[in-house]
Amino acid sequence: MTHLPITTYTDEYYRPTNLTDDEIAWFNAVVDRAKLVTGVKVDIIPFDHDLYSGKHRDALGCCTTTDPANMLGDDVDTYITIDCYFIHEKFEQVFKGRHSIEKQTLEEVVAHEIAHLYVWRHGKKHTTLTNEIYKKIVENAA
Repeated sequence: MTHLPITTYTDEYYRPTNLTDDEIAWFNAVVDRAKLVTGVKVDIIPFDHDLYSGKHRDALGCCTTTDPANMLGDDVDTYITIDCYFIHEKFEQVFKGRHSIEKQTLEEVVAHEIAHLYVWRHGKKHTTLTNEIYKKIVENAA
């Protein structure tokens, strides 16, 4: 199933806004690189996490699936979303030298969510896998 990105979000002044073409292109380049080095085929899309409820509203990334025990199965709907405001904030930091409250990079968050495809629960295995994926993504950028 193909999931459509939602590139609108509310900015720090509570105004509706959109990711710019440059922000989307940068995001897609990071995602394409992550998919290339991992072989992952699930959709990884920008999404306004304010549309989620509960603790997911504050998440930088979310891995969503209909079957946590078999996320990459043929009949399983699995996809990853990355928060639009986070994408914007990281773009501003990387390309304009602006301050970011979040310490993680876009590559780290994408790696973390991809790791959930293989290790659902947080713990040592998930952390180790996240670090391995992150390293591959960064090494492929050079």
